[in-house]
Amino acid sequence: MSKKIKEGRHLIITAYPSEPGRLRSVFTPVEGSIRKLIENPPHLRQAGWNLPTHEQAKIIRGEFIRVGDLEYGLLNVYRDGTAIYAVRADEGFLAWATPQNEQRINPTALVEIVYNFASFYEFVLKDFEQKPYYLFIRADLINMHLNGVISSLLPYPSTWSFRMVKPAPEENMSKTVEIHAENFRPEAVSFELLREIYLWFGFEEDKIPYTKVKDGRKEIDPDQILKLNG
Repeated sequence: MSKKIKEGRHLIITAYPSEPGRLRSVFTPVEGSIRKLIENPPHLRQAGWNLPTHEQAKIIRGEFIRVGDLEYGLLNVYRDGTAIYAVRADEGFLAWATPQNEQRINPTALVEIVYNFASFYEFVLKDFEQKPYYLFIRADLINMHLNGVISSLLPYPSTWSFRMVKPAPEENMSKTVEIHAENFRPEAVSFELLREIYLWFGFEEDKIPYTKVKDGRKEIDPDQILKLNG
């Protein structure tokens, strides 16, 4: 973990196979490769909460490729199929700062960035030389009690939900979900991870916004997020 991450509030999302694999095109600068995809990853809205876009990928030590920075988001993809996204979880990206300097995580930002990461990893999964059977998706929240200021989460993206805000119960959170690779769908995967985050803050899963029910199970509905642009 870098010094900057240790010193600030951050959300880190990590996806990795149950057994180390090998990507075909992580270092290949041709159209359709993972290296090209990381330079312009999928996103729902042009001005939404997105992974780093229009950045040239850098090869780091022959181990992984990287775009972005910790100010607006850092995305690494390793040759073994691991992907790591780190972004500020304060007023610099994921949260609002109140006049009292309270750090309130924006639920729209949280849902959209988790969904966008899952959408990106769906493409990474297709680049494996041999697709893994299982994947793990982990979310870490770092320094939620930094300098005595406790980060909190809103249940809904609406004014009245400010009365229902809940504080982070601990300094750090780490939650992991296991996914069958054949059943990987960004809508379902992002909901599973968001449910763990919401439960950690003390919210039931019905407080997660932008959801729908498909085949009897809840998942994120990207169409609801798209409609925010009116």
